[in-house]
Amino acid sequence: MKAVIVDDDINAIEYLCLKLSDQPLIKIVAKFLDAREALSYLIQNTCDVIFLDIDMPNINGIYIAEQILNIHPNTKICFITAYDEFAVKAFELSAIDYILKPYTQERLTRCLKRLESSIPNVSTLNSISNHSDYQLDIICGYEEDNINLIHYTDIYYIETQSRDVLI
Repeated sequence: MKAVIVDDDINAIEYLCLKLSDQPLIKIVAKFLDAREALSYLIQNTCDVIFLDIDMPNINGIYIAEQILNIHPNTKICFITAYDEFAVKAFELSAIDYILKPYTQERLTRCLKRLESSIPNVSTLNSISNHSDYQLDIICGYEEDNINLIHYTDIYYIETQSRDVLI
């Protein structure tokens, strides 16, 4: 999983990097001390998970999460902060976790397990899709109040946006 770390405290970034260094699941692709630089990067680049502080100068982590989830809705957000008063808002954004500083390796491991279980692996998806005894040639979908039957050969692109699927 590609990960980005955003925190205005260099020691917090280095501590998290150290804790994640032995995790084969996580590859840190970028680290930011400046929230504005992080937001600019995250708008243009996708990642699987963002480890995000909340209380930062100029732009707070909640705002960054809102903007990124609007653009890249499949990005997982894990807030790591010293403030507990933002927890409700974080979970309204469907944050994968909310870790209070200072944290332990055990606490981070629980977060990583939650993160891992939130992302389906390819073999699981293949095994589910291979359990069907019949072949479907069409997909039933809705467009406003109308039901549309779409032949699979007519599908060029499928995208999820929040709870909707665009075909």
